Amino acid sequence: MTSPLFSKTIKHFNVLDSTNTEAENWLKEKKPDEGSAVLADFQTGGRGLGKNHWESAPYMNLLLSVILYPEFVKAEDQFMLNKIVSLSVKECVRNILDSNDVRIKWPNDIYVGERKISGILSRNSILGNHIMNTIAGIGININQTKFSANIPNPVSLKMITGNDFGIAEVLNELLKILEINYATLKKNKFAEIDKLYLDSLYLYNQQANYFANGKVFSGIITGVSNFGHLIVETNHGIREFDLKEIQFLNK
Repeated sequence: MTSPLFSKTIKHFNVLDSTNTEAENWLKEKKPDEGSAVLADFQTGGRGLGKNHWESAPYMNLLLSVILYPEFVKAEDQFMLNKIVSLSVKECVRNILDSNDVRIKWPNDIYVGERKISGILSRNSILGNHIMNTIAGIGININQTKFSANIPNPVSLKMITGNDFGIAEVLNELLKILEINYATLKKNKFAEIDKLYLDSLYLYNQQANYFANGKVFSGIITGVSNFGHLIVETNHGIREFDLKEIQFLNK
């Protein structure tokens, strides 16, 4: 491993219900070193946002949960953690593909073009006004080429390039970048992170169609609030949307 912090302890399982669940159980048992992670070859109950399920064929993709202790981050700034994890995955995929067509789709997906290559599911434990621990769950499609028909737009590194990739290779690249971005967060360089995030945001400053409150409307994403709400400029003014309150439609 190339990352001194994020590779101290990695629990590797052939089969798990969920790497996030295993990480939660690990935290209940003891306090593992920061950067400790759970890695699985296959998940029987992989989680997505809300009630969504994360599909992954055995031994084909990266399924990872990383444990952090960002006690230096205030609860009101917790979406900064989502930003650095998203940026890390986006940069990892971009570096491997050598492509500028990799974007962060709010709130927790990574897209290559118009197709989803990665999902992120983070959970923060808060005490008072500070975050005590974070579990950052990450799934990246690497070598899988066939997905269920009900998954609308999946893609993998192999589907894009035609090549097989070593999961350890992708893991090492991701951990290296995550360490750099986490160090940037520790230095409270919020403005730098915000700029990188907005520059990477899918459909940022572009006219597109959305669905919310039973209606289709046109708008332009102008930013993301400190609380992680999507900010959209519409014909009827600026609107903010929380998780699951807005649906992206085809451009």
